[in-house]
Amino acid sequence: MSTSNAILQRFERLDGVSQTFGDLYSRLFYEHVVERELGIADPDEQATVLQIGCGPLPMTAITLAERGYDVVAVDIDPDAVGAARDAISERELTDKIDIVVSDGCTIDTSGFDVIWLAFHVAPRSELVDSTVSSLEPDQTLVYRRPRSWARAIFPSDSPPIPDDVSLETVTQRFGKESVVVCHDPGNCADCDDAADCPASDETPARTDSELVADAESAGPTLDSLQIGERATIRTVPDHDLLPSLGVRPGKDVRLETGQAFNGPLVVTVDERTVALDRTLAGRIRLESTPQGRTEPTPTDGF
Repeated sequence: MSTSNAILQRFERLDGVSQTFGDLYSRLFYEHVVERELGIADPDEQATVLQIGCGPLPMTAITLAERGYDVVAVDIDPDAVGAARDAISERELTDKIDIVVSDGCTIDTSGFDVIWLAFHVAPRSELVDSTVSSLEPDQTLVYRRPRSWARAIFPSDSPPIPDDVSLETVTQRFGKESVVVCHDPGNCADCDDAADCPASDETPARTDSELVADAESAGPTLDSLQIGERATIRTVPDHDLLPSLGVRPGKDVRLETGQAFNGPLVVTVDERTVALDRTLAGRIRLESTPQGRTEPTPTDGF
């Protein structure tokens, strides 16, 4: 077990001393992460979920269960599983979450609609690779990996994703990002969600230059800026609110502040100060090299 993982597990075990602490910890560090992942994965209400690497405080599983999903959460550590069972029992979620001792490298993922891999799963590369290889047409994989400064602290051995799947990334706080993977349209013939999946649009094969352009468009997002940092907007989602606020491609934007508890971001766009929901800000892409951008000094080590 890595040092960072061992420290995190000890920290999460404090939930056994105070459930209030565990709930606050989840609200501050996990609920927003899961909400953004759900916004991309978009599972239907009846979807079944497998979470690999739940730890002693299964915050991802708890957040998903509280939103109505049935979850099987696994961890290879029997002590962590015991603590996780106590945590869900205290929250009266035993009818929504089943905690199991299992090795994520060998568990059968078939039968689940969405598979979540925790940030601290190990070995991450092998787990991501094997899970992607076994994905069925109607399955989605969500996994978390370090970005930016966090790569110097946490293992970042995520493998390249093969060409026959479609993926989308979303920037998270505290040096993390989430990756959502599903099959490419060619493998979606039997997928119940294919009609609603952005990847299943019937488009011609893309050229190399188009693929490069796509990669460039997947640059940093507005919510990844540090306070006082400015950049140029590259792309914005189709949202009625944004044009009225002056948030358009090519506009300069500066992050003024962020409200506590995942509240809105306050930004200035062409000398106009506006507030944006964090989830919406996470869909606004910036130029790969923001104007005047400097590498921020990490102030949060989580």
